[in-house]
Amino acid sequence: MIDTAVGEWGVEHLDVVVLRSAPRDPPLPVYAFPDHLLDDERHRSRLRSLTLGHCALPPLHRYAALERLVLQDTAASTPMSAYDAVFGGCRRLRVVHLLCCRGAGDALVIDAPRSGVEELVVDSCSFRAVELRGLPELRRLACLGDGTVPVVELSFGAVPRLTHVNLTFAAPTSPATPPHHRVLDSLLGGAPPASMSRLAVRFTGPKRWILPRPLGAALLGLRELLVADVPPTWDVSWPRLLLEAAPALESLHIHVSAPAPSPDEHLGRPIYWQPRRKFRHRRLREVRMVGFAASAPRHTRFLRYLVRVCATLERVVLVRDGRVEEDGLWGWNTVSNGDRPWRLDDWISVSAQIKHGRTWSKPHVEVILK
Repeated sequence: MIDTAVGEWGVEHLDVVVLRSAPRDPPLPVYAFPDHLLDDERHRSRLRSLTLGHCALPPLHRYAALERLVLQDTAASTPMSAYDAVFGGCRRLRVVHLLCCRGAGDALVIDAPRSGVEELVVDSCSFRAVELRGLPELRRLACLGDGTVPVVELSFGAVPRLTHVNLTFAAPTSPATPPHHRVLDSLLGGAPPASMSRLAVRFTGPKRWILPRPLGAALLGLRELLVADVPPTWDVSWPRLLLEAAPALESLHIHVSAPAPSPDEHLGRPIYWQPRRKFRHRRLREVRMVGFAASAPRHTRFLRYLVRVCATLERVVLVRDGRVEEDGLWGWNTVSNGDRPWRLDDWISVSAQIKHGRTWSKPHVEVILK
């Protein structure tokens, strides 16, 4: 059937996904993609997009016209070299998504200096580390996990065109599996490329597992930052680590998740920041916080810090009830629900708290409540 679809019907986009007939059925053996039936150049040259789910990887270097590849539910016995060969063997390949993939090793190492891949998504895979030694055309990267897979440690090599990055990781929710505390350096590759201009991070879990340790390398090109779904139990000021490492940052959006109804949920440990009296940020123009609570001292304290140290800050937008609408994996919009409008005395009180300190005042900063 597959050879007929490709050879006679002219199919260019092929999805082959093997599913169990019922969730309780035993796992199926890995399906052998019938590469032997596509044994001539006319067949293979037609495929532009290929999705393989629970399939053994065919010799993909033979598919010279392939532009988009999605691998899903690969076997734990898959050699790690097979993944690296995907990038080096398909010269026209531009998009690679790895979904729930496994392999014989813990580290996904990609060293393909001649690859044209521009987009890479690693979603809920078993890899503990992703090492990008060489992907010269890579522009968009997303590493995603949901708490059932390890938090991925990144390592950047030659990725000079990488501009958009999405990091979404969750710590285990089971008390029997405590989270491993991480420093941001391990999640941001140690030395992120200067080309990285847009970053979306979503780090979640019952307790904060990001250590408040300054980054070892600066985020020199970062201009737009989204910190999404900050758990209400976390100290909301933790993105200060990113701000202080990003001298070119112009826009900072923070979304705080709604508090859980459970009475057993308490605020986590606060971060005790070391004073940096000489630090000033000279590019940030807008701060937007969704999920702002005027009654939360941590919120107002962090906002007051931003107003004080950001010399070019023009606008602070505070949204009480809202959400972040994603535009793909690398774009976002913050939206206000507008169900509970603010009162004038709320605005006066909030403005006074965040725009004025004991020895300083920033009356020119515009505070908008939505």
